Amino acid sequence: MIHASVVQWCAVLFLLSSQRSVVAQPMPQPDLLFVVVEDEQGRPMRGAFAEDASTKHLYQRSGVRHWSVSVRFTLSAAHPYGPEQPGDKVYWTRNGTPLRAGLRTHRLFHFIDCWCTDVVIEVVRGEERMLIDLPHDPAERWAVLQPMWSRSTAYATPEVFVFRPGRFTYAELANDPACDRLEARLARRHATDMDQQYRDAQWQRQMQALDVYFGADQGRVTPE
Repeated sequence: MIHASVVQWCAVLFLLSSQRSVVAQPMPQPDLLFVVVEDEQGRPMRGAFAEDASTKHLYQRSGVRHWSVSVRFTLSAAHPYGPEQPGDKVYWTRNGTPLRAGLRTHRLFHFIDCWCTDVVIEVVRGEERMLIDLPHDPAERWAVLQPMWSRSTAYATPEVFVFRPGRFTYAELANDPACDRLEARLARRHATDMDQQYRDAQWQRQMQALDVYFGADQGRVTPE
């Protein structure tokens, strides 16, 4: 269960990173977005979705088939806020947001830049676990963002990952051509709300900055 202090801390991080504060990372880190599907046909994950630890525990006790998504990471030396300290291990459950694709509804997950290292996404269904290592190096992150950038230069669109047990890197899953058609379809579906225009503009600025940086000097990585 995510405690209130952690939720508040996450909100502060998001606002500060959006405003490019003096303590932000030297390189822009646009959000990573993804959807998990049952198979290459893009079917939604089977079973009830457990949005938090208590719901997951309830489903387990009741014998309800379910799945969940969480993230764990280590706070980096640049982490500026307490009570957590650099080096602390953090675990969050992820709720995701509904995303329609025709008659099907998926869950869209995203991960923001939050002064962290060793980031691992964990997708669990029953006894099966899918672990996804997220990139931390700016050049690696830019490499996995380029397919998203090519699908739409106006706003962020998700990668689609087929659920399967094992451990994978975000890059190898993002480069899997199995779900290219679904990714292209989802790229044409854009949610709108009061804050969407601001988020889109912020994402464009961050991606353009990375495009200029790595396009002008490929292979160089800004020191941490």
